[in-house]
Amino acid sequence: MSTTSRSSIFQKLSISYEKCTELIFSISAVFGISPIFFVNGKPRKSYFIAIYSIFFISIYIYVNISYVFSVRIDYAVPFHRNVFLVSYLLSLLQPVVYFCTNFLSFQRLSNIRQCLRTVDSSLQSFGISEDAHHGLLNGKLYLLLLLSKCSLLFIPKTAGETKIFLLLNVIYLLGCGQCTALGEELGSRLRRILHCLRSMGEQPDQTIGRAERLSLLCKAHHQLCSAIEEFSCCYGFQMLNIVVIQFLSLTITIFSYVWARLSFLKLCMGVLLHSSIPFFTIAIDCWTNVSEMSKEFNVLLYQIMIKDKSKALLDSEKLQLHIAVKREVVLTACGLFNLDYTLLYSMVAAVSTYTVVMFQFA
Repeated sequence: MSTTSRSSIFQKLSISYEKCTELIFSISAVFGISPIFFVNGKPRKSYFIAIYSIFFISIYIYVNISYVFSVRIDYAVPFHRNVFLVSYLLSLLQPVVYFCTNFLSFQRLSNIRQCLRTVDSSLQSFGISEDAHHGLLNGKLYLLLLLSKCSLLFIPKTAGETKIFLLLNVIYLLGCGQCTALGEELGSRLRRILHCLRSMGEQPDQTIGRAERLSLLCKAHHQLCSAIEEFSCCYGFQMLNIVVIQFLSLTITIFSYVWARLSFLKLCMGVLLHSSIPFFTIAIDCWTNVSEMSKEFNVLLYQIMIKDKSKALLDSEKLQLHIAVKREVVLTACGLFNLDYTLLYSMVAAVSTYTVVMFQFA
């Protein structure tokens, strides 16, 4: 197969970041954790869906509480039981947290989408269309894994206990997917801005209107940084819930499999299947890229201005103001910790420590 035919097939199979976000929010509305849906790319809040969500969440909590009180589980150690109950309680509150976050963040979500449209219109003057960048790996992989999890709920022969835990897992993945998809939308615009900035750095110093075009990119970068801060503010608590549940789930899974004296291969498969670590890794990768690209813009701008021999860029007041402000953003979970790759290292260390503590109690 030729390279051209491969690229055309790849483009047909690709899905834009915007469509990925809208699809995840639509699935979230079906599972009662979001009253928001999208019409022509604009978010809409439905009070009918909100009433349906409250009804769905009430049934969800009732079924789970009934299951906890009706099933007796033998734990290896009492400490394991306490960790399981805390993790299960947090999982039980997941849909409430996600529903409240989406219901209260509707106006901010509208502001973020409006900011993205403004940035897109600014980038059109640089010859980059709105659909120039497609969500290839992260968005498609996340959607594929998410839909495969949802399909397991509708298998008739699946046990009721398994469906309960699958539903817990799907709701967790939907909440994580909302934050990931919105982060990918913001990151795609940052990638386009960096692409424009690199191409302008290769232009001669005497290019007409170079300072004005750089000022336009700085304005777009400033708007995106404001949108990212708004996204971190309104979805910070939801991301905190995601991280805490992932940590407890990973700790319980590793302890249970090691306590059962299973092989290393089965331990790895259990961690991958039961702790949702692939989804969480995709989310962390997305959030890290957003923070790093916001910082990379300033570095590239400094290099272009230093190499400018005509001094026209150094005399631009707008560029000087942007350098003085030095807008950089870091996604955080309610300001408690940064959402980047260092979180994964810290989580691995904490899981190892608590697993050893649980064995000592055993």
